[in-house]
Amino acid sequence: MVQFHNQKLFSCPHRSVCSGCVSDLASIQTPQRAAAFFHSLNVHDFDVISLQETGWRTRAKVAVRRQEGPELAVGLFQRGTHDVLPIPRCLVHHPKINEALSYLASFPSHLGYHEATATGHLRYVQAVVERSSQRVALVFVLNLSSLDSPEIKGWKQKARDLFADNSALWHSFWLNLQPRPVNTIFGPTWSHVVGSRLVWERIAGCEIPFLPSHFSQGNLEMFERLLVDLSSLLPVHARVVELFAGMGVISLVIRPRCASVTAIERDESARAAFLEAKERMDPRFHEEMDFIVGDATAGNQALDVATTLIVDPPRKGLSKRLITLISAAKNVRTFFYISCHFSTMERDIVELMQQGDFRVTFARSYLFFPGTDQIETLVKLER
Repeated sequence: MVQFHNQKLFSCPHRSVCSGCVSDLASIQTPQRAAAFFHSLNVHDFDVISLQETGWRTRAKVAVRRQEGPELAVGLFQRGTHDVLPIPRCLVHHPKINEALSYLASFPSHLGYHEATATGHLRYVQAVVERSSQRVALVFVLNLSSLDSPEIKGWKQKARDLFADNSALWHSFWLNLQPRPVNTIFGPTWSHVVGSRLVWERIAGCEIPFLPSHFSQGNLEMFERLLVDLSSLLPVHARVVELFAGMGVISLVIRPRCASVTAIERDESARAAFLEAKERMDPRFHEEMDFIVGDATAGNQALDVATTLIVDPPRKGLSKRLITLISAAKNVRTFFYISCHFSTMERDIVELMQQGDFRVTFARSYLFFPGTDQIETLVKLER
């Protein structure tokens, strides 16, 4: 049985109903499944890394709903429902997030979204802590269809008033518009209201800028640990291609240890952040760094010169077409697979071993979300 540090679940009054954490240790099964799988592949030193149990989440999205009484319901959906459970002192949230969310209690309840009637403005809030400044970038997700809506002016004024009330707490305020009655949190329309546009994070020694629309790990300390391990496993003078690169954080971090890096990502807005981070790097590493906007399968030409491939796909894993492309790229001798969804990773690794003549030489999981069954796994495969 694999062992990791938080064998005891921390005490939380919301655990039995909150969807954020598991209700008992028996629910934490994926690490055991991962250990059994890698043991069957003769990887006997597999382990699960766990760090701090509480206060680790520096990025949180919470639901906001209208309720009876004067205050808004601000929190997570109760398990199996769309009823919002207020979590004013969530133990996994960074304390600054709890402090920031407490300000919403001053908003009248009627401003909260009501799902049955699709009325009310405030649907969700995203809070992000910039670790260096300990200030919070807040996004109001509004049930409005246009920035020209007359109500927008009032929400911008609320943001400015909060910012002025406590400039030591607030990093910035943004509006996001999501008028569709769907579960997708963010809509396509963004508006910066006040404060700095970018949240800057130093991740594994590299300065990375984030817009609120960019994906970022909620547990940055654990993400850094994974990146340090990945860097130590890279072959000497590797020519690296990273697929599903997002903002290219992995490519930026590993560039000093590689001959070249090429990040490939379909989100065009991510390229600007990559280039901005590149400018803060040591100029010695500016050459042999590229960012290609395109689908993962658009990396076919880049794969022709790559010796090492890194993928960090969404939960659905790799497509059959991409697995075939990777297997056919015989110049790729080393392959790193990073995944937040073990089932699809397990499926893809079996297929890569069969098609591409790969074997697993290293595997480690990281408990990115203490109190849950959600692990991030790093696997190294070699031809």
